[in-house]
Amino acid sequence: MSLHVVEGKDLKSASKCAKKKGKIESSALFDKLKWMTAFEAATYLRVSVGQVRNMVWRGQLPAYKLNNRLRFLRSDLDRSLRPLHGKEALWR
Repeated sequence: MSLHVVEGKDLKSASKCAKKKGKIESSALFDKLKWMTAFEAATYLRVSVGQVRNMVWRGQLPAYKLNNRLRFLRSDLDRSLRPLHGKEALWR
């Protein structure tokens, strides 16, 4: 399992972005996020939360512990979407 413990108050959540008035497309919402919760990561990857947790447990997806909660960097999720050297993406 690849868990990293990080301390910091630099978290932005989708709920904070969603509170802004007006209609926000989901892609625009994710563009503003650096850190994502397991639910946000699952939505971004279009998989279940359980599948995200399994990928972390298998070491296929890096995760970080922030305030005793799992968090994911959007850049790590983007990397998991790209095929690696002709192989399929990690989440498939």
